[in-house]
Amino acid sequence: MNNSKAKIIAVANQKGGVAKTTSVINIGAGLALKGKKVLLVDTDNQSHLSRFLGYNGTDDKPTISELIWQTVSKVQKPVSEATSDIKPYVLGMLVTMYNKRTNSARAIMDAMNESYGEYVFETAIAFRDEVKVATIEHKTLVARKNSITGQQYMAVVDEIIGKEGQGNG
Repeated sequence: MNNSKAKIIAVANQKGGVAKTTSVINIGAGLALKGKKVLLVDTDNQSHLSRFLGYNGTDDKPTISELIWQTVSKVQKPVSEATSDIKPYVLGMLVTMYNKRTNSARAIMDAMNESYGEYVFETAIAFRDEVKVATIEHKTLVARKNSITGQQYMAVVDEIIGKEGQGNG
């Protein structure tokens, strides 16, 4: 992120409840704490990120998600054709809700590392109650001094900044 060109980091997973919003909030806040300019865009139709950031949806204006879906529904071009000029860039795969005490979690982490190697972030985000509390309180974990999960997210931020000049993908 040393050059002036903007970087886009997309967080995606089809499954709900896997810490996508929590990750976006904390990675975004962590990058900001490191002096990076950050714009968070909520394209999820459930708008959890927007609500966390204080948007209550009472102004009768369409959300980004609604505008995107309205536009996409009018497009006649196949997605493969429309995205043919987009250069894929994989920054990494982040394991969240990780419980190192279970055999299944360790097996999944081992399989991911074996299959995707360098694309798996070294830091995994642990499954901890403090995540639920921070969400309810609308506070980031990275801003909490003694937050283990906040420290893990800051380690991911450091990995992101470190990967920036490597050109993975």
